[in-house]
Amino acid sequence: LLYLAANNADDYQCIPDLHAWRNKTHHRHDNTSDRHAVDFWVRFVRALMFSIETMMTIGYGIEDPWFGDCPMMLVLISAQSMIGIFASSILFGIVLTRVSRADQRAMTVVFSEKAIVRAAHNSLYLVLRVAEMRKHQLTQAYTHAYAINDSSNVIGDTDAEGEGNAVH
Repeated sequence: LLYLAANNADDYQCIPDLHAWRNKTHHRHDNTSDRHAVDFWVRFVRALMFSIETMMTIGYGIEDPWFGDCPMMLVLISAQSMIGIFASSILFGIVLTRVSRADQRAMTVVFSEKAIVRAAHNSLYLVLRVAEMRKHQLTQAYTHAYAINDSSNVIGDTDAEGEGNAVH
């Protein structure tokens, strides 16, 4: 849109009254106060246009960076910039949501149905398998397991000491 608007030089005269005031062809009696008011708004629109062009890093390669003092270009550039920011944020949100879905990721890491308790080096170890269902291998995988130890004898009474062997 900006390219088309910048290349149509005839469309720069989009508000004839503004250009009539600037050319002193307006037919009011107090021409100087009208001209000062218009010059203020022209300077304001130019400053705002330059600020938007700087903030959005657009518009430095064209012949007339103020688009012939056409205020409609200010609205067009502002709207296009906001739509671009909105579209970029939507796209970023979709990609981030796709990458960071923990529910689907949790379904691709599976554990073995059976585990082995083995004694080695005077300690008990719980051994189980963890596999990745995706085609990529797990790298730097760390696991943490918590064991609840309930010591009881054959009859079902809990030991007085309540101590068991540590599981590593």
